Amino acid sequence: LSFMGVCQPKSLRRALATLHNGKDIIAVCTGTREAKHYDYKTLMLSSVFSAAPAGNGLHSYRLAESIFLGAIPVIVDPKLILPFCQVLDWREFSVRVHPDRIRDLPQLLRAIPPQRIESMKRRLLEVKRKYFLYPFATALSLIEMRIRAGLAASSSK
Repeated sequence: LSFMGVCQPKSLRRALATLHNGKDIIAVCTGTREAKHYDYKTLMLSSVFSAAPAGNGLHSYRLAESIFLGAIPVIVDPKLILPFCQVLDWREFSVRVHPDRIRDLPQLLRAIPPQRIESMKRRLLEVKRKYFLYPFATALSLIEMRIRAGLAASSSK
């Protein structure tokens, strides 16, 4: 599991940073002594899982970074509305954990079997290619799909 970012007081990010063990969990707050040992991009590219905590808005750019850099997103924001959630089953390629269970993350992630992790990584790559590389085209396709479903429903009345 990796996380590197600004840790505001009383944020979930501070809770993530308490998990840091310097081995299989690298979770550091920028500006700290520990953070100086890590390059963010290298860390993300070498991580199996990457935490995507809440940001300052209604989304988490850490989620997009995880997807684009190939790390399985670990979503710790219960209010986050996931992109394309009407057509994607996020359980296939991400892990969602309630903030109350952050301290259990190491055990939860270590309990995921290797074959499940490989399946999640394959699906993550598919989702990245199909939905995130060209989001405008994806949005237009979803609108077209809804229009067709609406027309089909109204013609069957």
